[in-house]
Amino acid sequence: MAALRLLSLLIMLPLFLAISAHPSSGGGPGLKVHRKLREPKLPGIPIPNPLTGRSSSTSTHDHFASPDQENPASPETAFNGLWELFSSDSGANAMHINILPNNKVIMYDATAFHMSTIKLPNGECIPYKDERSGAELQDCWSHAVEFDIDTAKIRPLKVEGDPWCSSGGLAADGTFVGTGGWLDGAKTVRYLRPCLDCDWKEYPTALADLRWYATQARLANGSFILVGGRRSFSYEYVPREGDSNSEAIKFPFLNETTDLDENNLYPFVHLSTDGNFFIFANHRSVLLNPQTNTIVREFPVLDGGSRNYPASGMSALLPIKLHVQNPELIPVEVIVCGGAKPDAYTLAQKGNFTQALQDCNRLQITNPDAKWIKETMPSSRVMGDMLNLPNGDLLILNGMRIEKFSPPYLDPALAIKRPEILVESSEASLLYGKMFSVQFKSNEALVIKEDIMVTIYAPPFTTHGYSMNQRLLELVKVDVLQVSGGSHQVNVTAPPTGVVAPPGFYLLFVVHRGLPSKGMWVQIK
Repeated sequence: MAALRLLSLLIMLPLFLAISAHPSSGGGPGLKVHRKLREPKLPGIPIPNPLTGRSSSTSTHDHFASPDQENPASPETAFNGLWELFSSDSGANAMHINILPNNKVIMYDATAFHMSTIKLPNGECIPYKDERSGAELQDCWSHAVEFDIDTAKIRPLKVEGDPWCSSGGLAADGTFVGTGGWLDGAKTVRYLRPCLDCDWKEYPTALADLRWYATQARLANGSFILVGGRRSFSYEYVPREGDSNSEAIKFPFLNETTDLDENNLYPFVHLSTDGNFFIFANHRSVLLNPQTNTIVREFPVLDGGSRNYPASGMSALLPIKLHVQNPELIPVEVIVCGGAKPDAYTLAQKGNFTQALQDCNRLQITNPDAKWIKETMPSSRVMGDMLNLPNGDLLILNGMRIEKFSPPYLDPALAIKRPEILVESSEASLLYGKMFSVQFKSNEALVIKEDIMVTIYAPPFTTHGYSMNQRLLELVKVDVLQVSGGSHQVNVTAPPTGVVAPPGFYLLFVVHRGLPSKGMWVQIK
């Protein structure tokens, strides 16, 4: 499998949850529809299976191509991967997920349905009024849990403002910051710190606009921007804890990209290496300068159909490779895959289920002459949630079943060849542009610099098949030294600035000849 040549690609690709399809035509830019909008429904069931393929230099490809072929090839393996049912009941549905720096996964669902399979802690109940009968009732169920990825132990959490179809991300100190939701949660900012007994802390009036189906992205200074939301054609910056925004910034681009079935909810937002935000909605994309709050560029329209919820394509920033001497503007590519015909949601309400889009499209957003390059996905996917774990496994969430998938590069027969990071002897606190060292064990007789790759991965917030703040960087290796016996030290240069890698926690991997170590948490300050 050619994709096995890069751990970086394998880490990123499983998060693209594509849908098998035939291409179709999309609407033109500037379309404005002010008719009554239909209510999008919840996501479907995931059928996980990593995308694979080989590189090509042409503009149209048969398979998804690796962005980098310079690293040594992975060892051959006949292992096709392994599924494991890790937990048959997560307690609360995993509509939203994020792994925390303490190796716990936060999962939560809407509170509107007042049901789960795990009670609130300490016998607590939350009063609510039934909309149909008007009766005063009690909700004693937990709609958020903390899940231990090693033991499968579940700790119930108490969330009050409804986080249905909300957004989130990790702050620089490792605190989970969730934003928006539905009804009483639509203007809420909620915090969850990674400690043994921490619970949600909520501020229900923190945001200026309603943020239902909005996207949350990190800035170079570690703060957050919130873009869009249902009928919210604006963006705003998440205020400091305890503060509230008085007004949002109007963003006509979101109004222009809304059609009858919207198809621009959960817009794709990526921080570019020039400090601007790439924002994709429906089939159009722009570059937004967060310093001046102006659009500095519009990219070519991506034809073929709609890409955002409820059309529900997916997007990611491809791995960023750093060099000893980086160019003034480090090249970066965005990928947008799948989606549906603009009227697919309308047709589905009438029992006409059209096929979704099969194309996968990449755009080098730092290129002044950027053009979309189309490729074809090899197999079908549906929208779902998936997380990368520190040991390289993929955590698959389908409703309340939690499964682990060990990809081919985790072949048990190759386990003896996998490097092992010596956490106690490695530096976990990184400074921008400074060298740091990571020690690791290897059973290989010879370990040379050319066979080693060091990556850092920002764990994303994932919902509706889209992973916000996903970012992977291949770092610059200074040298590799033998410490003693099978122990080695690789000296690495941290990313140059917060524009390239916003401050916060990352999972660091040492990859030897295509075989990854378990990840080690590091923090960039």
